[in-house]
Amino acid sequence: MEKNTLLMGITGTNKIVQQDRSAAIKTVEDVICVMTLNKSQRGALTIENNAKINAPGCSIQVNSSNRQALMSNGNYKPEAKKICVHGGAVGNLGPNLQADCTAVDDPYSHIRAPNIVGNEACDYGPISFFDFSSYTDVIDVGERDSTRSPGVYCNGLHIYDSEVEFLPGTYIIHNGPFSIGKGSKVYGEDVTFIFSGDDSYLYTYDNFSMDFKAPSTGPYAGLLFFQDPNANQGGTSILKGSADIRIVGTAYFPTQELFVGGLGTMGANSPALAFIADTMTFTSDIDKIVSEQERDFQVYKTALETIVSFAGMGGITASSENTPYMVGSSNGQEDISTNVKGTDFTTSILTTLGSHSSAGLPPILPRSDSGARLISVDKNEPLTPSAQ
Repeated sequence: MEKNTLLMGITGTNKIVQQDRSAAIKTVEDVICVMTLNKSQRGALTIENNAKINAPGCSIQVNSSNRQALMSNGNYKPEAKKICVHGGAVGNLGPNLQADCTAVDDPYSHIRAPNIVGNEACDYGPISFFDFSSYTDVIDVGERDSTRSPGVYCNGLHIYDSEVEFLPGTYIIHNGPFSIGKGSKVYGEDVTFIFSGDDSYLYTYDNFSMDFKAPSTGPYAGLLFFQDPNANQGGTSILKGSADIRIVGTAYFPTQELFVGGLGTMGANSPALAFIADTMTFTSDIDKIVSEQERDFQVYKTALETIVSFAGMGGITASSENTPYMVGSSNGQEDISTNVKGTDFTTSILTTLGSHSSAGLPPILPRSDSGARLISVDKNEPLTPSAQ
């Protein structure tokens, strides 16, 4: 469309052509409950198989600039108040997707984990194959009404077929995984689990019950799981969910890959829940991931075999490196892996995350598309870039 000019006529320009493009300032700020921090990874956020994300009260943020930063390969469209991708997205997606969004800074980059140097800092552990008591320091097998206290757990903390209450405070999981499985029940309020050291990660599987609430005050307010960015960089953490998981707070793994999946619905009873990781995958077929992770779990398997044998509870065996563990008991062996494929897994985040600090979250939370930005697009051009 042509328009006559006034002052520009002095320079000999009498008309200008107005292109058919639009521009808008985007200032909407939505609280984020799923966020990936990696800046360039393809599939930084991946949704696959029969996994569902149901988060109508909060937003999803993907910081990767890759044109396939979000890959929704599953059977269900992710549902959220908004899905903001710094790069592009491909796959099964809904109308609430926005590509070319502004990347959002890591909201917890200023928080520091305690510096653990040497075994002298250990309150529990490390595991010694020559000291039976060191096993009980960091392993609960078949315990009922067990209680754990805050402190530094060297070589990790392992809970199997046990009911454990965690007293309020900070638990530092150092140089080993925090593993929960085989029908365990764990619970506690005002707790934070910090992952530090070279081999620290979260590892959960089988049918277990979890009810944790992060503190609402203090240096780790709102943080339930906090991975030190310098600890086990590039590692993998696994949260294999079930209907009996209630998490109030944030699971933060800034330099690790986080897998969330399993069977049933996870998080439906969580009034405030968020996942932040370098990269993240939601999948209903998480047993495959758990099997692969077990190759890094052999040293702890050996320790568990020893203590279970001493306790007269049978043994933990595996027929091959990639076979799910069989936990022995007087009644025979029970396969802890469901290996059920094609079953729906739903992560439900049904509330406006962070609306109340008493829910265990800090007053300042990451927000999608923070600040104003300028979007210029053709009228008929889709916001989602095509796959390259």
